[in-house]
Amino acid sequence: MRQTILGSVLGEPWTVEDPEQARLLVDPVALRLFSPFLAREASASQAAREAGVSVERMLYRVGQFLRHGLLKVVREEPRAGRPVRIYRSVADAYQVPFHLTPFADLEALIHEQADPADRRRNRAMARLLNRQGLTRRLVYRDARSGDVHTVTDLPQQSGWDGLIGCWPAGDFTGIFWLEEETAREISNRFRDLLGLLRQATLPEGRGRPFQLQVALTPLEPEDLS
Repeated sequence: MRQTILGSVLGEPWTVEDPEQARLLVDPVALRLFSPFLAREASASQAAREAGVSVERMLYRVGQFLRHGLLKVVREEPRAGRPVRIYRSVADAYQVPFHLTPFADLEALIHEQADPADRRRNRAMARLLNRQGLTRRLVYRDARSGDVHTVTDLPQQSGWDGLIGCWPAGDFTGIFWLEEETAREISNRFRDLLGLLRQATLPEGRGRPFQLQVALTPLEPEDLS
């Protein structure tokens, strides 16, 4: 896997030695604003459009990236008034030693990186459920298994299939007990679907943005407690 990843990298990875550089490269917001410059050239206004932020906010980050040696000015393009600076990352790829990051452990790093996406998903799903009148929880004991469950209380005469059909969305989170070979096959199918999704993706600004989160992760029994 490592050889496959490195084969797709545009240039030789540069190992980070500065803690501030490491902090910026693992911070989700900073990395999103740094990404337009990674292994390619862009002006601040071009990067701002790609990242979906104001030019002022991008210029603040550009100054930060320049000060900490992650970004460089490759040239200036003349125009009426002040010339336009074109930037590019100092390296085409970065290796960030974990001990330089500001996180206590790898779990804390993953949590920090996933937190913005989790909050965005929760906010969007709550909005969809509220629009369908799903404003209550139901806590009950299953008469057959004896297990206690807490679920969204559906409106009278409603079912999940009908409600899900109201919008192009879904939450596929759950715990499934599988043979490893079955899990591997399902994982491969997810990769195939991801390829189709990338082919169907429109340029930014067209259509509507959707967030996809699918993770098939092997657990240990103690993870369920």
